Order: sequence, then C-alpha cells, then structure tokens
Amino acid sequence: MKIFTTNYSLWNVFYRKNSETLWHQVKGPHRYWYADPILKEWRGKKYLFMEAYDMLWSVGRIAVSVWDGERFSTPEIVIKKPYHMSYPFVFEYEDALYMLPETGQNRTLEIYRAENDSPFHWSKIKVLSDDTGYADATVVLYEGIYYIIAYEECEGEWKTHIFLLDMEKLEINHLETIISHDNTGRPAGRTFEIDGTLYRPVQLNTEIYGGGIIIERINSFAPFNVTKMKEIKATRFESDILPKAALGTHTLAYDDEIYVVDMLVSDKKIYTAWIVIVRKVRNVIFRLLRH
Repeated sequence: MKIFTTNYSLWNVFYRKNSETLWHQVKGPHRYWYADPILKEWRGKKYLFMEAYDMLWSVGRIAVSVWDGERFSTPEIVIKKPYHMSYPFVFEYEDALYMLPETGQNRTLEIYRAENDSPFHWSKIKVLSDDTGYADATVVLYEGIYYIIAYEECEGEWKTHIFLLDMEKLEINHLETIISHDNTGRPAGRTFEIDGTLYRPVQLNTEIYGGGIIIERINSFAPFNVTKMKEIKATRFESDILPKAALGTHTLAYDDEIYVVDMLVSDKKIYTAWIVIVRKVRNVIFRLLRH
C-alpha cells in the first residue's frame, strides 16, 4: 500500500520557448515549490500565475512571475491565506482583471479582483459558493457567455460541474453535473481555440495523480458535451535538464511564444518525507476544524 501519494517527489514549473527544446525551471526561494501555471497577457506584459507551495507552513500561496522575453522573474507571493490556495485562474472582464483561485480546502469558491489593475495586488470581492469543495475552477468565454467548469471528488465519484457566471451580479447558476467513475475530467489549464473549435486540457489521473493530460474538444455548453482528442503522457516531457523523465504533469499553459507545464520530479532530500507528513497532517486538522 502506498502511504505517500507523492512518492517523495515535488512539483515544479518548467517552460521553454516554442522554438526551443530545452526546458527551464521557474526559480524561487528554497522554501517553495511551484505548480498550476496559468499564463495571462496584461497591459503589454506577460505574467505567469502559479501555486507556490510553502513547505515551511505546508500550505499553498498564489504567486506571479513576469516574462522578460527570455526568462521568468523570481515568483512573488501576491495572495496568502491561512488555508491552501492553488490553480490561480486569471481572466478579464470589461477591462479588469479577475482571479478564481482554488480554495476547496476552505470549502469556498472565491473571486478576486486586481487592485489598480495590478497583477501584484488582489482583493477578494465575493464568495461565489460556500460549503463546496470545488477544484481547479476554470472560466470559459463561449459564444459571448461566461461559464465555469469546476471539479469535485465525492467518495469514489468524480463530478464535473458547469455553471453560468454572471459577472455583473457576481453570481453563479448551476447548469449541469456530469458524474464519472474515472478521474479524467479535472481541468488542467485554460481552454484554447484552433480554427474556431474550442479545446480544453484535462487531467489524466486514472493511475496516479498527475499521470498526464487529455485534450478534449468542447462541442457545446448546456448541455455540456466534449470529445476526447488526445492523451499527453507525463513521459513526453523528458529533458536533459532533469535528472530523469518527469514523473507526472497536470497543468499546461501556452501561447504563440512559450510553453509552460508543471512537472513532478523525484526529490531525494531527507526533508521531503517530512514535508509530505506535515502536509497530510495539516490537511486532516483543517478538515476537522471546518466541520
């Protein structure tokens, strides 16, 4: 029986230019590892939002890094709460910048707005849903309508929830829930359009968490209908800069210039086991306190 799902490994974010093959790791303070990369162009600059997992306190923060044309800057923590935060999905509405981070550990779905249009300063403006454990909520603009795709694990079942997002009232309205018995519907990054067709990356978690990524074609919303197009296994992301092939991947981001993924890589340092233990104990305590 596996006691630790991470197998003494840590996540990190890697990127490369589309014209290159060499991967570069996002570098930050040693107390953090990084995951869930979300790219966003804003006011003529390119930003990379990420989960920054604080190994000292065993909790996820939200960080942002700036692209200078060659490298990403050292990530800066921009949102810090007592509960775990990850998957900082950033989107625009009426020339303002919003974020829908994962706050499932707090049993909430929260929306933030950038203060003074700065990607480095954020304020929570509303709790869209309470007493819910949604993971990796992703906003999709489809035929002029804002939707949210959110994921939930419920005792052996996996649920993909579809919501209408009313940005004027800051409200969500439930449209549909798709129940699956295999863990392959969790969002893995921003949707993208090719030749008028919308695609979404989802996590392939059937064997291990972060085992790879599936690309689905979105056929419609309400009802929500998709077609599986392609599997991207974690072993695709092999690189000379890694000690071995990536053990896992579960979020991707790209544009015309760069390609960004998170990778689970082996970490044999003696403190890695301690980090895993502390994180799991803290998660159990937090759940008990919430209930």
